[in-house]
Amino acid sequence: MQVKGHEMQVKKNHRFLEEVIITILFLARQGLAFRGHREGDDSDNRGNYLELLQLRARDNALLREGLNNQTYTSPVIQDKIISILGMEVRNIIVQEIQSMKPSFYTIMMDETRDISRKEQVSLCVRYVTKDMKVHERFLWFEEASSTTGEALYSLLKGKVKEYGMHMESIIVSLDSVMMVAVICLVL
Repeated sequence: MQVKGHEMQVKKNHRFLEEVIITILFLARQGLAFRGHREGDDSDNRGNYLELLQLRARDNALLREGLNNQTYTSPVIQDKIISILGMEVRNIIVQEIQSMKPSFYTIMMDETRDISRKEQVSLCVRYVTKDMKVHERFLWFEEASSTTGEALYSLLKGKVKEYGMHMESIIVSLDSVMMVAVICLVL
């Protein structure tokens, strides 16, 4: 009897988690921020994630009941789910690039300093699929320990290897400022 009750609770938790993931996917697809400034129950606006879950719970009994368990809505769980979904999306992008023959792609890498004066690097890929559609996809974003050309190349090479892509398939893409700097150094 207890086993049956436990199995039912596990299934219910899985369905609730699916609803949470649907909400996270919607916000990510729309490019919306997840968290608000104050997420407490007394806040007028607890952020897009919690507010959207509350809105969806109006018509969804499973969400309404599950939201009483704050474990699945905590920032830590949010971040874990986002990380898992991000890895899955990244794997799909890499598989799509690798499935093309030849599998050439362009890397767009940019570094910028955030408000706390930390250097951050982002990487996007641009490629054309078999049906001749151009895709531009974000792959990763992280803090850079150094922004020298050598350090950025090492970071790029490591990420390309980590994702199972090939350096020899990259078609170079440089922004105009970098091109001008390189030309000035050569001249």
